[in-house]
Amino acid sequence: MKNYIKLTILIGFLASMSFAQVGVNTEIPVTTLDINGDLNVSGKIRVNGTDTSVGNPGAKNKALTSNGEDGPVTWEEVKIPVGYEGGLYLTMVEAASDRVGLNLAATGFGTYAENEALSGNWKEIPGLTKQIQLTRATNKIHVQFQTTAQMNFGGTASFACGLFLDNQLKGVRVDVLTGEVGSYNVFNFNTSFTNVSSGTHTLKVACRGRTYSSPTGLVAIGVPNVTASLNADMAQSALNVLVLEDLLN
Repeated sequence: MKNYIKLTILIGFLASMSFAQVGVNTEIPVTTLDINGDLNVSGKIRVNGTDTSVGNPGAKNKALTSNGEDGPVTWEEVKIPVGYEGGLYLTMVEAASDRVGLNLAATGFGTYAENEALSGNWKEIPGLTKQIQLTRATNKIHVQFQTTAQMNFGGTASFACGLFLDNQLKGVRVDVLTGEVGSYNVFNFNTSFTNVSSGTHTLKVACRGRTYSSPTGLVAIGVPNVTASLNADMAQSALNVLVLEDLLN
Protein backbone atom coordinates (compact mmCIF):
# COMPACT_ATOMS: atom_id res chain seq x y z
CA MET A 1 0.00 0.00 0.00
CA LYS A 2 2.84 2.38 0.88
CA ASN A 3 4.60 1.66 -2.42
CA TYR A 4 1.38 2.39 -4.30
CA ILE A 5 1.01 5.78 -2.58
CA LYS A 6 4.64 6.69 -3.26
CA LEU A 7 4.31 5.72 -6.94
CA THR A 8 1.12 7.78 -7.27
CA ILE A 9 2.83 10.86 -5.76
CA LEU A 10 5.86 10.42 -8.06
CA ILE A 11 3.70 10.09 -11.17
CA GLY A 12 1.71 13.19 -10.16
CA PHE A 13 4.92 15.19 -9.64
CA LEU A 14 6.40 14.15 -12.99
CA ALA A 15 3.13 14.97 -14.74
CA SER A 16 3.11 18.45 -13.24
CA MET A 17 6.75 18.93 -14.33
CA SER A 18 5.78 18.00 -17.89
CA PHE A 19 3.40 20.93 -18.26
CA ALA A 20 4.50 23.51 -15.66
CA GLN A 21 7.06 26.29 -15.75
CA VAL A 22 10.22 25.52 -13.81
CA GLY A 23 12.06 28.14 -11.77
CA VAL A 24 15.61 27.95 -10.45
CA ASN A 25 16.18 30.34 -7.56
CA THR A 26 12.78 31.93 -8.23
CA GLU A 27 9.34 30.98 -6.94
CA ILE A 28 7.50 32.66 -9.82
CA PRO A 29 8.93 31.44 -13.16
CA VAL A 30 7.66 33.35 -16.19
CA THR A 31 9.02 31.05 -18.94
CA THR A 32 9.31 27.29 -19.38
CA LEU A 33 12.71 27.42 -17.63
CA ASP A 34 13.43 30.55 -15.58
CA ILE A 35 16.88 30.81 -13.99
CA ASN A 36 17.60 33.62 -11.56
CA GLY A 37 21.40 33.53 -11.39
CA ASP A 38 24.46 32.36 -13.30
CA LEU A 39 24.41 29.44 -15.73
CA ASN A 40 27.46 27.19 -15.92
CA VAL A 41 27.60 24.97 -19.03
CA SER A 42 30.42 22.45 -19.43
CA GLY A 43 29.11 20.72 -22.55
CA LYS A 44 27.42 21.71 -25.80
CA ILE A 45 24.50 24.10 -26.18
CA ARG A 46 22.05 22.64 -28.69
CA VAL A 47 19.21 24.70 -30.14
CA ASN A 48 16.07 24.01 -32.20
CA GLY A 49 15.79 20.32 -31.32
CA THR A 50 12.56 18.31 -31.61
CA ASP A 51 10.95 15.35 -29.85
CA THR A 52 12.84 13.00 -32.16
CA SER A 53 16.16 14.78 -32.81
CA VAL A 54 18.78 16.67 -30.81
CA GLY A 55 19.36 20.35 -31.50
CA ASN A 56 22.14 22.02 -33.46
CA PRO A 57 25.33 22.57 -31.36
CA GLY A 58 26.74 25.15 -33.81
CA ALA A 59 30.05 25.14 -35.68
CA LYS A 60 33.39 26.57 -34.56
CA ASN A 61 33.48 30.41 -34.30
CA LYS A 62 29.70 30.71 -34.64
CA ALA A 63 27.74 32.92 -32.22
CA LEU A 64 24.29 32.25 -30.74
CA THR A 65 22.07 34.94 -32.27
CA SER A 66 18.59 36.18 -31.41
CA ASN A 67 16.12 36.47 -34.30
CA GLY A 68 13.57 38.57 -32.47
CA GLU A 69 10.63 37.72 -30.26
CA ASP A 70 8.94 35.46 -32.83
CA GLY A 71 11.97 33.66 -34.25
CA PRO A 72 14.12 30.86 -32.81
CA VAL A 73 17.75 31.48 -31.91
CA THR A 74 20.32 30.35 -34.47
CA TRP A 75 24.05 29.92 -34.76
CA GLU A 76 25.48 32.66 -37.01
CA GLU A 77 28.93 33.63 -38.24
CA VAL A 78 30.06 36.95 -36.77
CA LYS A 79 32.22 38.91 -39.22
CA ILE A 80 34.50 41.50 -37.64
CA PRO A 81 36.29 43.93 -40.00
CA VAL A 82 40.03 43.36 -39.81
CA GLY A 83 42.32 46.28 -39.01
CA TYR A 84 45.60 47.33 -40.51
CA GLU A 85 47.72 45.04 -38.37
CA GLY A 86 47.26 41.36 -37.61
CA GLY A 87 45.09 40.87 -34.54
CA LEU A 88 43.72 44.44 -34.47
CA TYR A 89 40.05 44.92 -35.30
CA LEU A 90 38.06 48.05 -36.01
CA THR A 91 35.87 48.67 -32.94
CA MET A 92 34.84 52.33 -33.30
CA VAL A 93 34.40 54.93 -36.04
CA GLU A 94 33.60 58.50 -35.02
CA ALA A 95 33.12 61.62 -37.14
CA ALA A 96 32.42 65.26 -36.31
CA SER A 97 32.23 68.60 -38.08
CA ASP A 98 32.32 72.20 -36.89
CA ARG A 99 31.27 75.49 -38.50
CA VAL A 100 31.85 77.79 -35.51
CA GLY A 101 35.62 77.77 -35.82
CA LEU A 102 38.18 80.11 -34.32
CA ASN A 103 39.60 83.57 -34.98
CA LEU A 104 43.18 83.60 -33.73
CA ALA A 105 45.45 86.51 -32.89
CA ALA A 106 49.23 86.11 -33.04
CA THR A 107 50.77 84.71 -29.85
CA GLY A 108 54.38 84.40 -30.91
CA PHE A 109 56.86 81.81 -32.10
CA GLY A 110 57.42 78.71 -29.97
CA THR A 111 57.88 74.95 -29.81
CA TYR A 112 55.41 72.43 -28.41
CA ALA A 113 56.07 69.34 -26.35
CA GLU A 114 54.18 66.08 -26.09
CA ASN A 115 51.79 65.95 -23.10
CA GLU A 116 51.71 69.71 -22.59
CA ALA A 117 48.36 70.92 -21.26
CA LEU A 118 45.46 72.32 -23.27
CA SER A 119 45.65 75.80 -21.78
CA GLY A 120 47.03 79.28 -22.37
CA ASN A 121 47.08 80.28 -26.04
CA TRP A 122 45.66 76.96 -27.29
CA LYS A 123 42.03 77.48 -28.37
CA GLU A 124 39.75 74.47 -28.69
CA ILE A 125 37.54 74.01 -31.76
CA PRO A 126 34.21 73.61 -29.98
CA GLY A 127 32.39 71.07 -32.17
CA LEU A 128 35.17 68.51 -32.56
CA THR A 129 35.33 66.99 -29.06
CA LYS A 130 34.87 63.21 -29.14
CA GLN A 131 34.80 60.55 -26.44
CA ILE A 132 36.22 57.11 -27.19
CA GLN A 133 35.86 53.89 -25.21
CA LEU A 134 38.75 51.40 -25.09
CA THR A 135 38.31 47.91 -23.67
CA ARG A 136 41.65 46.30 -24.60
CA ALA A 137 45.18 47.33 -23.59
CA THR A 138 46.54 46.64 -27.10
CA ASN A 139 45.04 49.25 -29.41
CA LYS A 140 45.67 51.88 -32.04
CA ILE A 141 43.88 55.19 -32.60
CA HIS A 142 43.99 56.94 -35.99
CA VAL A 143 42.87 60.58 -36.21
CA GLN A 144 42.27 62.64 -39.38
CA PHE A 145 41.62 66.38 -39.08
CA GLN A 146 40.91 68.77 -41.94
CA THR A 147 40.09 72.47 -41.85
CA THR A 148 40.61 75.72 -43.74
CA ALA A 149 42.78 78.60 -42.50
CA GLN A 150 42.23 82.14 -43.82
CA MET A 151 43.90 85.47 -42.98
CA ASN A 152 42.18 88.87 -43.09
CA PHE A 153 45.33 90.74 -44.09
CA GLY A 154 48.01 90.56 -46.75
CA GLY A 155 51.43 89.09 -46.01
CA THR A 156 52.29 85.95 -44.06
CA ALA A 157 50.95 84.16 -40.99
CA SER A 158 51.94 80.96 -39.23
CA PHE A 159 49.67 78.91 -37.00
CA ALA A 160 49.61 75.52 -35.27
CA CYS A 161 46.91 72.91 -34.64
CA GLY A 162 47.22 70.03 -32.20
CA LEU A 163 45.38 66.91 -31.11
CA PHE A 164 44.81 66.54 -27.37
CA LEU A 165 43.94 63.32 -25.55
CA ASP A 166 42.51 63.95 -22.08
CA ASN A 167 43.74 67.56 -22.40
CA GLN A 168 47.33 66.52 -23.15
CA LEU A 169 49.02 67.24 -26.48
CA LYS A 170 49.62 64.09 -28.56
CA GLY A 171 50.36 65.53 -32.00
CA VAL A 172 50.89 68.95 -33.58
CA ARG A 173 51.47 70.49 -37.03
CA VAL A 174 52.51 74.00 -38.08
CA ASP A 175 51.54 75.72 -41.35
CA VAL A 176 52.06 79.11 -43.03
CA LEU A 177 49.67 81.31 -45.01
CA THR A 178 51.08 83.65 -47.67
CA GLY A 179 49.29 86.07 -49.99
CA GLU A 180 46.85 88.95 -50.20
CA VAL A 181 43.86 89.75 -48.00
CA GLY A 182 41.55 86.72 -47.78
CA SER A 183 44.14 84.13 -48.81
CA TYR A 184 43.46 80.67 -47.43
CA ASN A 185 44.84 77.13 -47.33
CA VAL A 186 43.31 73.71 -46.69
CA PHE A 187 45.04 72.24 -43.64
CA ASN A 188 45.31 68.45 -43.12
CA PHE A 189 46.61 66.70 -40.04
CA ASN A 190 46.87 62.91 -39.59
CA THR A 191 48.25 61.21 -36.51
CA SER A 192 48.03 57.94 -34.61
CA PHE A 193 49.04 56.57 -31.23
CA THR A 194 49.07 53.11 -29.70
CA ASN A 195 48.26 51.21 -26.52
CA VAL A 196 46.26 53.88 -24.73
CA SER A 197 44.98 52.68 -21.36
CA SER A 198 41.55 51.02 -21.20
CA GLY A 199 38.61 53.24 -20.30
CA THR A 200 36.91 56.39 -21.55
CA HIS A 201 39.08 59.10 -23.12
CA THR A 202 38.34 62.51 -24.65
CA LEU A 203 39.83 63.76 -27.93
CA LYS A 204 39.99 67.49 -28.67
CA VAL A 205 41.44 69.68 -31.43
CA ALA A 206 42.93 73.07 -30.59
CA CYS A 207 44.84 75.70 -32.58
CA ARG A 208 46.87 78.85 -31.90
CA GLY A 209 48.20 81.79 -33.88
CA ARG A 210 51.97 82.15 -34.06
CA THR A 211 53.65 85.03 -35.94
CA TYR A 212 51.88 87.39 -38.38
CA SER A 213 53.20 90.12 -40.64
CA SER A 214 50.26 92.25 -39.42
CA PRO A 215 50.25 92.82 -35.62
CA THR A 216 46.47 93.33 -35.60
CA GLY A 217 45.57 90.63 -38.12
CA LEU A 218 43.55 87.46 -37.46
CA VAL A 219 43.74 83.92 -38.82
CA ALA A 220 40.38 82.13 -39.01
CA ILE A 221 40.30 78.34 -38.53
CA GLY A 222 37.24 76.48 -39.86
CA VAL A 223 35.28 79.67 -40.50
CA PRO A 224 35.69 82.49 -43.07
CA ASN A 225 36.86 85.95 -42.04
CA VAL A 226 36.87 87.34 -45.60
CA THR A 227 33.64 86.06 -47.16
CA ALA A 228 34.37 87.43 -50.63
CA SER A 229 36.71 84.49 -51.23
CA LEU A 230 35.47 81.81 -48.79
CA ASN A 231 32.15 80.75 -47.24
CA ALA A 232 31.14 78.64 -44.23
CA ASP A 233 30.55 75.47 -46.26
CA MET A 234 34.04 75.66 -47.75
CA ALA A 235 35.76 76.53 -44.49
CA GLN A 236 34.23 74.08 -41.99
CA SER A 237 36.36 71.63 -40.01
CA ALA A 238 36.04 67.84 -40.02
CA LEU A 239 37.38 65.13 -37.71
CA ASN A 240 37.47 61.35 -38.23
CA VAL A 241 38.56 58.85 -35.58
CA LEU A 242 39.24 55.12 -36.08
CA VAL A 243 39.83 52.87 -33.08
CA LEU A 244 41.37 49.41 -33.52
CA GLU A 245 41.80 46.90 -30.70
CA ASP A 246 43.18 43.42 -30.16
CA LEU A 247 40.00 41.40 -29.58
CA LEU A 248 41.71 38.02 -29.60
CA ASN A 249 43.83 38.42 -26.47
